[in-house]
Amino acid sequence: MPGNRYVQVLNTYLTRRLLMAVMLGTLVICLIQILAWWFVGNAGAVDRTQAMFMFGFFLAFPAMFIGAHVKQQLATHEASLVPGYRVPHLVVAALTFLVPLLFAFLTAPLVGGSFVGYAALQLLVCLALFHVSADASRWAGLCVAAIYLPAIIPQMRTAIEQVLAGELPGLASCLLSAEAAVAVLLFHRLANLTEDDPSYGNVMPMNVWDMRASEVRRRNRAQLQKSRKVMLSLIEAESRRLDRLTAEPARTRSQRVALLQMAGDWPINLMSVFVMILLMESLPLLAPRLGYRTHLITSSENFAVALAWPMMLSLGTAWILWLPQSQRWSRLGYESLRPSTRKEWILENGVAMIRKTLAMQVVWLPVQVVLLFAFLPTFATSPAIANGLIYLTGVHVAIFGAGAWISSFGSMFWKVVGFFIFCGALQPSWLAISSWSLTYSWQIPLFAAIIAGVGVGLTFIGYRRWCRIDLM
Repeated sequence: MPGNRYVQVLNTYLTRRLLMAVMLGTLVICLIQILAWWFVGNAGAVDRTQAMFMFGFFLAFPAMFIGAHVKQQLATHEASLVPGYRVPHLVVAALTFLVPLLFAFLTAPLVGGSFVGYAALQLLVCLALFHVSADASRWAGLCVAAIYLPAIIPQMRTAIEQVLAGELPGLASCLLSAEAAVAVLLFHRLANLTEDDPSYGNVMPMNVWDMRASEVRRRNRAQLQKSRKVMLSLIEAESRRLDRLTAEPARTRSQRVALLQMAGDWPINLMSVFVMILLMESLPLLAPRLGYRTHLITSSENFAVALAWPMMLSLGTAWILWLPQSQRWSRLGYESLRPSTRKEWILENGVAMIRKTLAMQVVWLPVQVVLLFAFLPTFATSPAIANGLIYLTGVHVAIFGAGAWISSFGSMFWKVVGFFIFCGALQPSWLAISSWSLTYSWQIPLFAAIIAGVGVGLTFIGYRRWCRIDLM
């Protein structure tokens, strides 16, 4: 029966636990906010742009996951061999875009805005995130970056406010027309996707088993084929270093640790990390300066809170280093048979991780110094800087301990869950204690000492587990 195909396609969404958790969480959060405005009765005082960015931020995540889900369903042999396979998948995916229209219909009357304006902008956000995960390209990435620029560029924010208020109906209609055209082209491309397409194997991981080393290597190969010159330029230096290290047997601990630093499936280019961190931190500082001729950080309290963003990047570079280690699980049994004891092998892996973490922080620190003296020199002697460094030291120790312990789990699912729990708890922790950093006091050193103590304890637990577990 033709109708059964749509039920089966819908079941592919319902059986994705991560996708359903993100979608249901988004719906609950947005509906709670709408109901709060409805019952409290002060929705007319809500800033229209703030409401737009709130819904745009939350709706972006389901759109991204849905795009990745659709791409996974269509980048298969069944899509080319089974008659009528693609149509129900594309129809169900198209129907999901009714959700932003529903929120636009509910939100616009409450905040005194234009339904067409809200529909155009919310669909723009959803379509851009759907596009970047379903058919990743440089243009899709630029579109995603552009839709969030109004959050920091005043001139674009003013134009959005006029669209949301219904003062520019022509621009809103043009946006809807352009989005419809882009959606038609995107769905036509997905409907005709073949293995000869360079983006065929470029699929965002959606399940824990997509994080396996074989799947990661497959995606890396697809990315290498799609952007060969760029990817080769990023890995050439590491390839030459690997050739030097493997020219002779690794007899000393230093040589073995250097090789273990390159044990991942894809090398880390420190220069690209430097450029990425510089862009991610400089744009929020530069954009308000261009619009208002000044920066928005004018007090010690604002400066302490603003430090949360570079600190999250610093901690994020440490978290991301543990993912390749988890993907090495299938070959750890072979690696542990090398001519060294189990304890020596574990310690060498730990030293390699510490070196990689320190290398990332050495890249991160100069960016902070440059941006501090370029944009915020008046805060160069702020106590928040010293307190922030103490805080980062303690949290990095905790991250190392959590990573050493969690990476010893045999199940990839529980590894992902464990990393999500610890990352979610530690990443935003500076926001909760930033008020302590305004003066030199005992609170932040004590917090850092406690969290570092937890990290040392987890490191010991992880070491004991690594010494005892069977590596197949």
